[in-house]
Amino acid sequence: MEAEETSGYADGQSSKSIGQAYLGTREDVGGGQPAGAGNIKSKDQTLGEVKNFWDAMHQRSPDDARGDTEKAKIDNNFGNSTFDDLSEPVIVKVWGRVYEGDHNHIFGPSKINGPISSLHPSHVHIFRLWQIYSDNINPLLKVTHAPTLQARILDAAVDVTGISRELEALMFSIYCVALISIEEEACRKTFGEPKAKLLKKYQAACHQALINCGFLRSRERDCLTAFFLYLVSLRPDTHPHSLSPMFAIAFRIAYRMNIANESANAKHGVFEAEMRRRLWWALILYDSRISEMSDYKTTQLIPTWDCKIPANVNDFDVRPEISTRPLDQEASTEALFAVVRGAIGDFIRHNALHLDFINPMLKHVAKATQHLFDPYDDNLHGLESIIESRHLKHCTFENPLHYITIWWARYYLAKYRFLLHCSQHSRSPADQTLEQRDAILSHALRMLECDTALMSSPLTKGYRWLIQFHFPFPAYVRIVQDLRLRPVGAHADKAWESMNANYAVRFIDMEPSANLLFKMFASTVLQAWTARHAAMFGEGLGEGPERMIGDIKKKLGQPSPLVPTADDAVIPIQGHMVMLPPSDIHIPAVTGLDSGNYFQDPSLAELNTELFDMDWSNIDWTMMSGLG
Repeated sequence: MEAEETSGYADGQSSKSIGQAYLGTREDVGGGQPAGAGNIKSKDQTLGEVKNFWDAMHQRSPDDARGDTEKAKIDNNFGNSTFDDLSEPVIVKVWGRVYEGDHNHIFGPSKINGPISSLHPSHVHIFRLWQIYSDNINPLLKVTHAPTLQARILDAAVDVTGISRELEALMFSIYCVALISIEEEACRKTFGEPKAKLLKKYQAACHQALINCGFLRSRERDCLTAFFLYLVSLRPDTHPHSLSPMFAIAFRIAYRMNIANESANAKHGVFEAEMRRRLWWALILYDSRISEMSDYKTTQLIPTWDCKIPANVNDFDVRPEISTRPLDQEASTEALFAVVRGAIGDFIRHNALHLDFINPMLKHVAKATQHLFDPYDDNLHGLESIIESRHLKHCTFENPLHYITIWWARYYLAKYRFLLHCSQHSRSPADQTLEQRDAILSHALRMLECDTALMSSPLTKGYRWLIQFHFPFPAYVRIVQDLRLRPVGAHADKAWESMNANYAVRFIDMEPSANLLFKMFASTVLQAWTARHAAMFGEGLGEGPERMIGDIKKKLGQPSPLVPTADDAVIPIQGHMVMLPPSDIHIPAVTGLDSGNYFQDPSLAELNTELFDMDWSNIDWTMMSGLG
């Protein structure tokens, strides 16, 4: 048994868990099975309905309990209640009366004097912010239903003093996330004010609006959605260690609303159930990234819940009035990115490799809920085949949403294979075989190539708010390790070419301020370059890497003999500078560089930090948030 568990990481090995909601048989999926899916065997669709303590105590059915819920909505006279009347909704309502004004414990007292309705932008700016949100945020997160919400916002803009508290919180959260997705120049041109000033204003208003609608106690989906979008807007300027417990609050609220439980979602109407699924998965996947930057063990990307991934349908196919869940489309839809991310996330949360770094005991849960491929099929290749045949084959590189979905999927498949090899061959690179080194290096380079494609295209300009903090840092770590051990050869030429291209879209516009994190990163790259320079004994080193190294040295204030002029170090790019956060640190700490002989640049003595042995979760990542 133990051997089976520990060998369950490799492509084609014994771990076959694959994300039950996506790869298993689904009654509501239209059309035939895609290529590669024929051998999938399925178990029950859900983990089962969670029992209710109050129902069990009173020995009554869920239908009786729903009657109590209705009673709690209309009966405010609790003084005449008896123990026989007590139910969960009644108790919750009583607690609401007993504990009032407790929201300040989390957010602190309000800093706003007067009604927040006065803080809404003008009608024109409301519509412009909504359009930015619709273009840049909604296609990726899909936590709001554009057709119905747009109508509500149009009505609300006529008289912002008369809207519901939940809608007001949602509108302010939309203003906030819309702003983080645009650049400073665009903000000033469109709204006539600095981005930071507007963002601070709307975040303060959203803060108060959340308090006004009782977000900590609320069971309203709009309220939780507003809280989630508010947290997303805080991310660029908030330490991950601070943001992580805020997301924990969001998850507690979501669990209280039973959003994670598919049997609970199924009791709602088709529209509400689908929006709950979209919200849950957006929370899960965003928090997973925050967990990587703070403490990977806190992630909720685990197999203990059974919420289905969002349906592959357009918003106009899911309307409040429909009673039958629409069939998943064979073609690409507006939900494409959310669906593909969900499929990959569902695979990861059931995978032994992932769970070994979260909680190994959860592998037993994953086995109990998994969908199995044929023993001779390859689970990762099966996932890749299904994503390609079901979704990506319908995509074109000219469509922005298609473009980011294609390259995002390729990036995460490369990332998984990279982590797989790192886990299987965790010895020092110097002790690995040539084949092992080449395999890990190839996956690391593939990650860089995908990231470069995502960052360099003008099609993704509105989406870079999400791309920017998924920097492939472990790939850089591994590449530099390899280059210091093997400074020359075809693999080294390819590595420098890939790093140079990625540097051009990630760092070339970075201000040469006293940024310690960039200096640490630059130090390791320069050490690898020095090793190559010395090993080549004056031979041609390649124009591209020389430009990259010249720009690094220029930013560090060092002489750059490899680059004759400043103009040579300038690389015209599309895109803009982004932060350098850690990525994927749910893998084990990468072994420190081999202590054998390698070349070092004496000018970097005071920057020769033990980069690869650091606890990256303790870094102040807000130092690198250049885009807000």
